[in-house]
Amino acid sequence: MGRTGLLGPIARLIERLEEMPLGVGIMAGSVAGIIAVRNLLELVVAQNPAYPGLAGFVHYPLAYIGPFLALTLTLSAWSGIRPLRVTRLMTLAWLLTLIPPLIDLAITRRHDTPGIGYLHADPVDLPWILLHFFDPTVALIGTTVGIRIETLLAVLLGAVYVLLRSRSWLRAVGAAASVYLVSLFFFTLPVLVHGLARVINVGWTRDDLLWHEGLLFRPAGKGAEDGVAILWLVPVVLLLLLVWRALERRAAGPGGLAWTVGRGALPGTGWLLALALAGGLSSSVLLRPPAVRLPPVPWDTMATACGLLSVLLLASVSQWRRHADTPVVVALALAGIALVAALGTTFAIGALAATAPLFLISAEPFPSWLRRLLAPPGLALCTVSAFATGWALHLGPEALARIPPPLCLPPLLAGLAFGTLAVLGSAAPRWLPPLLFAVALGLAFLLLGSLPLAGGAALAGVAAGTFGPSADRALGRDGAGAWTAALVGLVLAAGVLGAVGSEQLSGGLAREAGCVARLHVLAGQQHLREGSVASARTSYRRALECDPDDEAALRGLAAAYLEDERTLDNAITTLERLVAEHSNDGNYLNTLAAAYLRKGRAEDALPLLRRAAELHPRDWNVRYNRARALEDLGRIREAIDAWNAYVELVEGRPEHSASLREARGRARQLAIQHESGVDGP
Repeated sequence: MGRTGLLGPIARLIERLEEMPLGVGIMAGSVAGIIAVRNLLELVVAQNPAYPGLAGFVHYPLAYIGPFLALTLTLSAWSGIRPLRVTRLMTLAWLLTLIPPLIDLAITRRHDTPGIGYLHADPVDLPWILLHFFDPTVALIGTTVGIRIETLLAVLLGAVYVLLRSRSWLRAVGAAASVYLVSLFFFTLPVLVHGLARVINVGWTRDDLLWHEGLLFRPAGKGAEDGVAILWLVPVVLLLLLVWRALERRAAGPGGLAWTVGRGALPGTGWLLALALAGGLSSSVLLRPPAVRLPPVPWDTMATACGLLSVLLLASVSQWRRHADTPVVVALALAGIALVAALGTTFAIGALAATAPLFLISAEPFPSWLRRLLAPPGLALCTVSAFATGWALHLGPEALARIPPPLCLPPLLAGLAFGTLAVLGSAAPRWLPPLLFAVALGLAFLLLGSLPLAGGAALAGVAAGTFGPSADRALGRDGAGAWTAALVGLVLAAGVLGAVGSEQLSGGLAREAGCVARLHVLAGQQHLREGSVASARTSYRRALECDPDDEAALRGLAAAYLEDERTLDNAITTLERLVAEHSNDGNYLNTLAAAYLRKGRAEDALPLLRRAAELHPRDWNVRYNRARALEDLGRIREAIDAWNAYVELVEGRPEHSASLREARGRARQLAIQHESGVDGP
């Protein structure tokens, strides 16, 4: 098969990646780690609340394993390549799922980026969504710009892959369309289930589907769409697994499923354990009662031992030089169960994120140049995530919100340095490892603002690095690497604890960790769900004291003000600020317009509703408010058209039956009024 130009090297690289020595354990560990990192990114970047155990360890993996398998089977079908080879490539390509939260942060340039979730729509809107999903002028609730860009990349890369492997443009186009439809299927899964439910019972509404009795669990308040979706994902994922297994058995021939495993080793167990301990101890020193009231995780001997043993198990699994796949999977399952039972979701996510890069690096699945590129950022992620697990071990689900960013500098820079050492290996001069580590650690504490700690960390780093060569001779290179990693981790842990205990730094860090706008916002949301409007306002005001520009706090405060006619003016003032800062947010435009209508200011509401309708053409609420505004202004002919447009939009949607009757009645009354020649409101 002749391959020329740029396509030849790309095709050869793809074939090499498909032949990576990855068994099911390594692939499962890698995908689990990527899922954990994505979860961490959403926690930190988009400020989502920490998920409970059910969502974190059942729904969240299912929501990613489903499309992973479906896209693997899609590409296998169009390219003619056996599923196992495509699965290996998809393990690497799954890193694309880390893109959406980072893109959303870059676009909004704020930490309160839009939430990523299932697309919110009515089933009758699915054809319209299919045609407008990539339209940048249209906003789709539950789907962010980052998600759309990720989907577009998946479509393009899928088409390129099939073109290179099949050499057929027709197959490439078919693959692109299939990847798009598969992606949209999982984004709109609750909407599709809603449409299927209507076939059985025409009167079923979305709320009926989500909140009726007999579900897997009874959600506390609204916002549990993700949790309820577990019921729909389980059969989908099981069916995909059966199809994958059947196709792979057929392709594998008489030998059946023969897995191969990679080998390689990186020291890391002592390193990660020391960092987790440093995180837990520093959080207890920095945020000790009564200065800050914490929701502490039960700090008993069993929970602590279980958590540390789980980290040890995960790290050890990733370090095995040669291992069978079954023990890897069993070990990961046992570690996950132990973490959920004793310590909660955030700790487990942090532990997975801390160990997952070691799966990729120690298995050596990549070309040497790519492995060298991955090692420094991978080890940096290990160190920061392990440190975060220590905070979660002590502080519970929202621990990540409380970590002062400056405290992440030492683990981050030390991890980069340690990753660089892993790349250099035995080729590095003996004096280079201690120098790199000492410089990184010293710079980290210097940035924290403590010159004595910087000097002490540098000296400790030199001592730890210098110990490596002698350990190398005494224990052999593999044993020396593990011992040196553990010692370096302890040095770094001591440095972090020293920074926390330093009077020069502890006051500012404690204030930063104690006054977290997001935590007050979460409290305000809970108060609103419970109907405690006054308490909600207090929580949102406290959030704004911590961060005067926090969008979620402003949004929540406006919602609390809207609950009472006496505070409607305050709500309008807050919403006007949000609209000024987010002029292309259709939800803010519509909410402010509705508040104006309540105050009798239809002339101010109409321009906002016109813009909101451009952003959300299928939003029934915008159409409803626009018809009201036109009617209030006495523009009878336009109001009749607006009410009729609203009727056309919501017709056939059972949940809008009451407003549908109202709209038809208003349109008839206005038509009679228009025929009688009366033009006033």
